[in-house]
Amino acid sequence: VAPVMTAGAETPPREMTRLWEKAAHYMAHHHWVPGTIVEHENTFNLKGKLVEETRVVLGLAPGDGNTIRLNLLSAEENGKDVSLRARSMIESDVSVSELAGDSPFAPTEGQTISAHYNGHHRQLNGRECSGFAFIFKTGEATIEGTAWLDQKTGLPLEIHSRIVTVPFMQDDVKITSFSESEYYTITDQGDCVLDRSLTEMHIAVPKLWFKGRVKKVRFCKDHWKYISVNYGVQWNGLSAAHFTG
Repeated sequence: VAPVMTAGAETPPREMTRLWEKAAHYMAHHHWVPGTIVEHENTFNLKGKLVEETRVVLGLAPGDGNTIRLNLLSAEENGKDVSLRARSMIESDVSVSELAGDSPFAPTEGQTISAHYNGHHRQLNGRECSGFAFIFKTGEATIEGTAWLDQKTGLPLEIHSRIVTVPFMQDDVKITSFSESEYYTITDQGDCVLDRSLTEMHIAVPKLWFKGRVKKVRFCKDHWKYISVNYGVQWNGLSAAHFTG
């Protein structure tokens, strides 16, 4: 699945394509898994009052075969330990693609991505970055966002996105807005790892007559590299990419 790419008027198109190409190649071939994830989730009502607070700590380790094992280290709900109840719902073996989720840098069959250099630059973590606006269609949702890529390596420093095909249902919850920001760190060895993410959404739970806002912050650390000779998702490259505009 090759993206349709456009470029800013002041920058040669091929130069910007190479920058996105570097990000796509790296994200498809290097899978850094956080050994520990700490997740805080707060739910507020329409008046802004905190009605529920949860904290979950996960440990991730190699599982059977090519899977990754999710282990629940602790779970709290409104200050009360609920680890025993939550363990059976959380602990499982997942694939690396399930853990990573959909990515604009690695669209799979049936997914499409279009991206263009938006002409903006920022300095993030001491690195000069170029901005790329993208539209990512997963088959179930349309996601619009901006990725900030390091001008030297092409690696992402920040990705900000929102789902535009709202509302949608997730179990018994109606989600009327959804946005996510991901913040990456480039190590001294040149590897790119997810440091933290922030998710915000507005929800409605018809069965409970509840409407409100959910804010989730996830911190990742203790990364280890996932390697599998049988990993099925292959980077398709951008050699076939074409330009418009």
